[in-house]
Amino acid sequence: MSDDAYDLGAEQALLGSVLLAPETAGPALLGLPADVWWHPRHATLAAVLTERLRAGEPVDPQVVLAALIGRRGFDGNPGVHLHTLMQSAWTPTLADNYAHRIARCAARRNLSASLLYTRQQLNESWLNGGGDESIARVTAELRARLDTADRLDAGVELDQPSPSLDDLLAGTDEYDWLVPGLFERGERLLLTGGEGGGKSWLIRQLAACMAAGVHPFTGAILGRGDQGVRVLIVDCENNARQSRRAFRRIAERVDEVLRGAQVHPAAWRERVRFETRPEGLDLLGDDAAWLERKVAANSPDLLVCGPLYRLTSRSVADEDTARQLIATLDGIRVRYGCALVTEAHAGHEKDPITGDRKLRPAGSSLFLRWPEFGFGMARAKGDPGEEHPKLVDVVAWRGSREERQWPAQLQHSLYLPWMPADESYYEEAA
Repeated sequence: MSDDAYDLGAEQALLGSVLLAPETAGPALLGLPADVWWHPRHATLAAVLTERLRAGEPVDPQVVLAALIGRRGFDGNPGVHLHTLMQSAWTPTLADNYAHRIARCAARRNLSASLLYTRQQLNESWLNGGGDESIARVTAELRARLDTADRLDAGVELDQPSPSLDDLLAGTDEYDWLVPGLFERGERLLLTGGEGGGKSWLIRQLAACMAAGVHPFTGAILGRGDQGVRVLIVDCENNARQSRRAFRRIAERVDEVLRGAQVHPAAWRERVRFETRPEGLDLLGDDAAWLERKVAANSPDLLVCGPLYRLTSRSVADEDTARQLIATLDGIRVRYGCALVTEAHAGHEKDPITGDRKLRPAGSSLFLRWPEFGFGMARAKGDPGEEHPKLVDVVAWRGSREERQWPAQLQHSLYLPWMPADESYYEEAA
């Protein structure tokens, strides 16, 4: 019965209540989407009533009757139908209950129709192409339809007026820190730099230190050594052997930091989970579902995934591709409440004044406006000039949305691979 779930009495009661007591029952009608009505005549009447309520015009049965004459579905004598509806309006103060019932019935009808539509799409896909193409488009549409069904099933409360400024200010300003003063849950960091400039090492350091409950730049123990977070690393550039060699060095450094602070180092490694995909991912295809399953299974506080250009088989310079890629990553980030760190190559464009390479990410300009934090690593003027830089400037290529304690310059260190070159940073971070 889900494909034909309806409550004719609730529809009649709500519309009749609006005709009798528009000030009392009108808000409940305005909270309903236009496509929730089972009876076509009720949908037409609801559209007329909604239009008049929003315009501040009187909802008088005689005026409404004149507006209905000639409308589709109201041939004959619409006055008789309006009279019947008003007789059904026993209690206008229960209009919210009627609206809730109408919405829940519509949610079931829409969900049933969505599942049928999805099945038809899959059947057509199989008949036309043998089922070899990605089902990502079909699953994305179904996911959106399921979200709509959930919202509708929750009733009209979600369509009531939005929170006021007083409601907003009544909430807490407390940060949900992953690293105090630096990085909060749900935020995005996009790190750029030239090839071989050290950005991959810095991202590994961020991931390992945050899992161990260590400040990723100063090496200070966070809290009492109990603030480690869960990390999922999806490496789309290196194979398992390459990742193992790199993280063995990082892990040894982090263990030394913990032992020096008399914190047992064993547990933090269990909080870091790995997936290596050296062939890359196609998050605009089947791999979007794969990544979501991995995130769901590991429940990370921090997702490290990239580099950016390895997350789709299409060109990230294309604006539609970039928009879809961002939407996929943000959807996963929001649904599972995790922060996101990724990296990108800097473009080859040079600053016309300084001649230095610009650090904005290569690809679509959408990436410039996407993350909360966008930093690039550039060889500093005082660097010794070896193949790989040992002293780098940390340059913001976009204004951060909130002031945080990101270092302005990093140098190679024996304590952690990258540490602040400015001694004053340690006091500020403390």
